[in-house]
Amino acid sequence: MAGAETVHLFGADFSYPLGRPYARGTYLYPYFQSRSKRTGSSENAFWHFVESARPRRELEGGICRLRTAVLDSYREALEESAAEFNFELTAEKGMGLPLRLPPLSAKRVFPAAQTVLAAPGAVKKEWAAAVDEYRRLLEELPAAGGTVGEYTAGLNARQRQAWATLLPIAASFREDTSGSGFSAVEKSRQWVIKVLAKKIDQDIHHIPDI
Repeated sequence: MAGAETVHLFGADFSYPLGRPYARGTYLYPYFQSRSKRTGSSENAFWHFVESARPRRELEGGICRLRTAVLDSYREALEESAAEFNFELTAEKGMGLPLRLPPLSAKRVFPAAQTVLAAPGAVKKEWAAAVDEYRRLLEELPAAGGTVGEYTAGLNARQRQAWATLLPIAASFREDTSGSGFSAVEKSRQWVIKVLAKKIDQDIHHIPDI
């Protein structure tokens, strides 16, 4: 965002306005429509998708919204990060949850950015450390249990963010996994941990001497 004074945010609902999970035409529509049948329409699949997160209803300003713990954590993380941005972030009004974003005048002044050249070896070490931290965070996630809403409510913000990164991967495991969606998420968690551990081990032992 270098050079930007104001950034306008569009379509960040952080909720399901009118019970709709995504705008029409996004990736879930062809996915659910391709699996619809007489006994289970795409609309029914959408509702099960929303209901699995144990949403809570709220009515504000004449708009009915569904909220989940995961979406709340995304909104809170953005609001917290916005205080550190060196530009003003504004959210265009829509049907989603209003965001509490500080004006630029309330933020601290950042020094001018400086160009830093890093040697390839140092970059690899920093990358490996960051990925290893993510791997350890996944390893420390508590065992899944109860409903999705109950489980995510027991996680802290960093754990919820890490857990949410597994959901796109879990979709690919869901086809081959019987039982609840939790089993697919757990399967994807174990797979990611294994892949990251192998990649980190390979890179750490192949960093050239500078």
